[in-house]
Amino acid sequence: MISSCVGMLALSLKFLVDENSLYIPVVVFGIISLLLGHADLKGYENKTLIEKKRISRHLTHMLAGAIAVVTAVLFVNADVGSV
Repeated sequence: MISSCVGMLALSLKFLVDENSLYIPVVVFGIISLLLGHADLKGYENKTLIEKKRISRHLTHMLAGAIAVVTAVLFVNADVGSV
């Protein structure tokens, strides 16, 4: 999760330099990824996430990631027409 955060923040920096407004959702998802990765790392280091709880949390994060990707794709590719 933390490595995906680094990748997303690097991509958002490239978008920002290129004056592409898509940097905003990439930054948001990068920060969310950082927070989830930090929570996973903290739980691993404290030995509080074991067996079923760890697997349950992993599947929850995978589902949240899938929902976030679908939402981002729909948001970015929405055709609102002329306003």
